[in-house]
Amino acid sequence: MEENDGLSADTATRSAARRLFGKAVAELREAKGLTQKEVAAQSGGHYSDESTYRRVELGARTPSRDAAIAILRHGLALTDAEAINRRIALLGYDPLSGEEIRRCALVPCSGNYTAPMATKPRPAKIGFWKRATESPHSRRAAVFVFVGTVILSAWIAWVSGHLGLWLTTSGIYASLYAISLFLETACAANRVALALPATVLFSFMLFSSVIALALDALVPSLAVFGAAALLQWLLFRPVLPDSAVVAARFQSHTAQTAHLKNTLYFLFLVVAFWVPPANCISALRQQVRMGNSAPVRAVMGQGLIVTDGAVCLNAGWLWGIYAATFVFGIGAGVHLLENLKYHPKLNSYTALLYLRALLYFSLGLICVGWYSYSLSTLLP
Repeated sequence: MEENDGLSADTATRSAARRLFGKAVAELREAKGLTQKEVAAQSGGHYSDESTYRRVELGARTPSRDAAIAILRHGLALTDAEAINRRIALLGYDPLSGEEIRRCALVPCSGNYTAPMATKPRPAKIGFWKRATESPHSRRAAVFVFVGTVILSAWIAWVSGHLGLWLTTSGIYASLYAISLFLETACAANRVALALPATVLFSFMLFSSVIALALDALVPSLAVFGAAALLQWLLFRPVLPDSAVVAARFQSHTAQTAHLKNTLYFLFLVVAFWVPPANCISALRQQVRMGNSAPVRAVMGQGLIVTDGAVCLNAGWLWGIYAATFVFGIGAGVHLLENLKYHPKLNSYTALLYLRALLYFSLGLICVGWYSYSLSTLLP
């Protein structure tokens, strides 16, 4: 009973802290004659819309330290470090550091503020990935998982007769997911060390991709790819902040939502350029081995190749879709880069963005190129 009472009291304390901060922010906003929509739009991309920000003022949502500072500095245009410290102290956050004061161009404060004991919230629970990365055996575990998965995946690909192609494409595909973790947390403060989760994520996506390809059937292969993509997002979502961390001139997504969007982009490669062509070539080769060269020649001249459960567009159509995807991706990337705001880790973010684009389009190019070559050499 005493423990339950303590938890209830602590919950009430955190709720009171949220309400105090929300009330202080709301009063300041009203005094400046600003709307909630205006404050949300100017808060450095931490809130996707007005309704999400409104929950902060209502005391229903605890903003992260970065989000609280962004609301006060950018959303409400406070320039006094002491004024910001007084308000973030309500949530139990540490005062601004000297570097933060310089970076935000604030008037230096004469002293530090700490949260009153009555309103200081309990520290956040340490999640599984944080505990795992802090383990002294985390590096050894990461190496073991990586090496073991690569060896097992290579053996499956070798037995299936596609060692080079499957390892190359699956490795690039798995790398996209690992890079997404680094990319979407590049500008985050106090992020979880990513070496272990990124290695585990790479290994999981590599192995699941090889398994999916080994099934050599369109629907089961796509199902495995889809299930693996969903599972990885559920398992590795806690590594990502639940707020926007990329400072941009438009409303950016939270890190978790951005990783989910990346996952959908990666699955587009699977559905458009990878699995259907692989199954199609496998089915056509089987027909050729059975002596059905004439039907194979006839179906290869069609825009949509359909044979024995395999369905895929002809190479010409795939090249057209790849070109359109490339143009769209370049345009989207330019738009993003032009609207990024300064951040100390902006160079790291940009480098990861370029690396992701390089691997993404390389995977599509390899798949479509291999498909075109396989079709051209299928018949004597």
